[in-house]
Amino acid sequence: MKFATIFFMITLSLGGFIAGQQYKLMSMFADGIISVAEHKAIMTKEIAKTKARVKTKERIKRILVAIPVIGVLIAAYFEKKDFEEWQEKNPDGKFKQYSCEVGTLSTEYLDEVLQDLPQELFKNIPESALSKIIPECKLAS
Repeated sequence: MKFATIFFMITLSLGGFIAGQQYKLMSMFADGIISVAEHKAIMTKEIAKTKARVKTKERIKRILVAIPVIGVLIAAYFEKKDFEEWQEKNPDGKFKQYSCEVGTLSTEYLDEVLQDLPQELFKNIPESALSKIIPECKLAS
């Protein structure tokens, strides 16, 4: 009888311990799911903020560039910054190489940009005008 009582007490204690461990495990799992959901919500807000910030900065740049004298200075500043970033990746590169790379990339995307703009802007511009802006480059084989 004593053995049965001791066995019953040990079984009951072990069952309680296992139930407690399962409860802790389920609680940790639930906390993990909540944490992931909170992180996702935070990241979604951060992505939206970043997109809004980039769009706003680009809008401000367009407005400033549209002002004739200030626009030319600001456009030159942005171009200088882009060249400096390029030069960090290409320390031996010269401005002509940078111009060729930018010109080549620009010609690839020029049609897409022009399609987004109203056609009235281009009716008085000859097709050869754009090709004169892009530098002549010899591509290395």
